[in-house]
Amino acid sequence: MHMSNSKSIGQILRRIRREKLWTLQKTCEEADNIIDAARLSRIESTNSMPSLVAGYKIAKALGVKVEDLFNEAEGVISKPSGYEEKIPVLSWVRAGAMCSSPTSHGFSDCDEWISPPRPNMAPNCYALKVRGDSMQAPHGTSFSDGCYIIVDPAMAPENRSYVIAMTRDTEESTFKQLIMDAGQTLLKPLNPHYPIIQANEDMIICGVVTDMVSRIA
Repeated sequence: MHMSNSKSIGQILRRIRREKLWTLQKTCEEADNIIDAARLSRIESTNSMPSLVAGYKIAKALGVKVEDLFNEAEGVISKPSGYEEKIPVLSWVRAGAMCSSPTSHGFSDCDEWISPPRPNMAPNCYALKVRGDSMQAPHGTSFSDGCYIIVDPAMAPENRSYVIAMTRDTEESTFKQLIMDAGQTLLKPLNPHYPIIQANEDMIICGVVTDMVSRIA
């Protein structure tokens, strides 16, 4: 099957496996040892394809469908039936994985979905649950611990945008306000008790926060 981008099935399997914090050996065991860890490692690191049976068993063990793997490789977002109008709630780990690999990801395995707070939401947007109080301001716009933010990964950030950013080497994502002033790029928490972060060339802007919601529907 011809791929429209450079992402391989192995790369997708590796991302999903790491999100679950599974080792190669653990994945093989969950897939009834259909292949060994060395073979799975080669599949993940090269463009080689698993056999149909092995691919099916590995995908099933990881909790995804084979067709979703191909959809992701082709850059197609997949939502389960009945969820076409809802927005997936991702883990922060998965959001970082999406940022480091900018092609679209399948969402059919997401456990939480949010109803869109308004019409005409961006087609590739996703939601994150805010952690901690670094974006809780003493007054004005504020994002409290436990609320949900909606991220548009395709929107270009501007000065004072609320953004999701990630450091390339650690793949740790953070939610801050982007400040561009006098040639400097800063990531500012709304809570004054937290330090302002100086952005550098290792920082990637993963998307712009467009909305906040407080209830999962």
